Amino acid sequence: MNLFKRATKIALAPCMLATLATLATACAAPVEGDDEPIATQAQAIVNGRVPPGRMSVAAITVGSDPAIHSGVFVESDLVVTSASFIPWGTAPGSVRISFPDPANPANDLNTVATHVNLNHEYGMVALRLSRPASLRAGFVQAFSSTAPTQGALLNCVGYASARTQRLAQKRFAVVRGEDADMGAPTFDTGEIMEPRDAGVPCFDGVTGVVHAVVMSAPANGTSQTRFRVLQGRRMQEWISDMRNLAQVRRTVLPLGRAAWTPYTQPTGTTSMCMDVAGGSLQANIPVNQFTCTFTPNQRFWAMPVGTQGRFALVNDYSGKCLDVPGGATATGTGMQQFRCAFGSPNQTFELYAHPNGGGHHIIPDHARSMCVSAPGAVPNTTPSVRLVLKPCLWSFSADQRWGFAL
Repeated sequence: MNLFKRATKIALAPCMLATLATLATACAAPVEGDDEPIATQAQAIVNGRVPPGRMSVAAITVGSDPAIHSGVFVESDLVVTSASFIPWGTAPGSVRISFPDPANPANDLNTVATHVNLNHEYGMVALRLSRPASLRAGFVQAFSSTAPTQGALLNCVGYASARTQRLAQKRFAVVRGEDADMGAPTFDTGEIMEPRDAGVPCFDGVTGVVHAVVMSAPANGTSQTRFRVLQGRRMQEWISDMRNLAQVRRTVLPLGRAAWTPYTQPTGTTSMCMDVAGGSLQANIPVNQFTCTFTPNQRFWAMPVGTQGRFALVNDYSGKCLDVPGGATATGTGMQQFRCAFGSPNQTFELYAHPNGGGHHIIPDHARSMCVSAPGAVPNTTPSVRLVLKPCLWSFSADQRWGFAL
């Protein structure tokens, strides 16, 4: 239903913390092979083999667990990582994110998450930070839609301590579906990738584009390490939706508003809540009425768009928008969630406060005589029935009367 450590220091890049005296000997070019020794900062600048993408890697700890995991910045206030160490129900404030400034520790980012969005379909999680990182230009990581080629060199960057990164390199192997299973890479410190390295992002060794995230690594490298490849269409769509959701929160929270749960207000019966069916992350999924649970797939942000008093309703779980399919205007048209196109009339709604009080009409901009309604007879309190368009009844029929719960 509703778903909701020990290492050679390589901070900015492999030799960033090395002394000038050691650069000449420490910064050798990488040797071709399956697991290659790292290039260092000086050589990386010359040959482009270790890109500045490593600076978009965050260190993550959860609760009292001392293990330091990794994630990749996709916005200055948004980090994506594996969900293997952040289970469903984790309190956002218990997830701590740090980001070192190698040049000045006083500028280190140390913050917590304000929102945790779990992708239950792919085992990923997006963390919205309570304050953004001061990322240098270009350090918000790019995600290509093109998968790496067979044999491409990946630079996998993790943390040995809160201020020290470590690097493993791996030649890209065969992809099976959304995953690539490869032997455990070895870090430049001689350590084999292990379970605490879930979340480590792996960058293209030439372009710096992130291609994969470590999902699971066996203890002592006894079996295959699983990498989630980010170039699949649905994974790309989810990352885009999470960026979109971060933008919405950035816009709405300063206005003093939070995400609401829209609910019907039938007289004398139990209210039902607007609900994305099954907590799905996919487009074209029905938006239903369901028993109120106030979980993220029943919460929506009212994102101001266009004319004063018009909003896109953005789901707090999927990052997708309430949508009238194809801009249809017919009575009985079923509501859905779809990728947000802010300003599109069939995703823009007026929340019209009825002059007699007691609730709001939800009126799509492209069909001003129609209202988002429960289907069938009034009152309808059947769960899992799809919300539809009906002609607005200005007498304020119970199936069109919406309240908004925090």
